[in-house]
Amino acid sequence: MAFDSLRYAEGNDHYKPGTPWDPISGLELFEYAQFFDDRFNKIVQDLSDSENEKYPTWESVLAAAKKPKR
Repeated sequence: MAFDSLRYAEGNDHYKPGTPWDPISGLELFEYAQFFDDRFNKIVQDLSDSENEKYPTWESVLAAAKKPKR
């Protein structure tokens, strides 16, 4: 929290105390996390506005493509 307070003090309004966190702001993080763990794909599905359940974002397509075939 101290680091966020410093960022706000430097003019970054995104870190204003009391501002509710927007879960959609975490979408990019979870898009990359699904490269390492398939379970994050469900979170990407929930956060994105895509109707495609299997591949809700391009990163989902890339994550699936990099997986070894068994």
